[in-house]
Amino acid sequence: AGDRSSSSTCLLRAGKRLHSSSITQGIQSTFPTCRSMYVMIAENTEILAEVSHGKDADDFPQIARHVVRKLEQRNQIRSLTHGNMMVHVKVSGSYVFLCVGDGTMAMRICFAFLDNIESKTPS
Repeated sequence: AGDRSSSSTCLLRAGKRLHSSSITQGIQSTFPTCRSMYVMIAENTEILAEVSHGKDADDFPQIARHVVRKLEQRNQIRSLTHGNMMVHVKVSGSYVFLCVGDGTMAMRICFAFLDNIESKTPS
């Protein structure tokens, strides 16, 4: 439990690196009142990076993995509910950008956040 974010680096296509600390900083600045959030970047179904923020995010990785396994690999954006949690997903090419949080997160802000993360990955 607790904030399990780390300073790990994930290597994306074309050798571009994305530090999980930059994702964590983005979460904290974009969602200052969010109690718990989880962000995942995957290529197809392979998880490249994941960051948990907050003490109530323990179930979020399992939910995210389930969603990624069930997604069609086509460009799409969608929001799903799971209990009182929201799952926001953007599939762009072979990349999947996903965030899970409580229902108080505004969808527009979540997708802007995922767009920001996508802009830091190679095309």
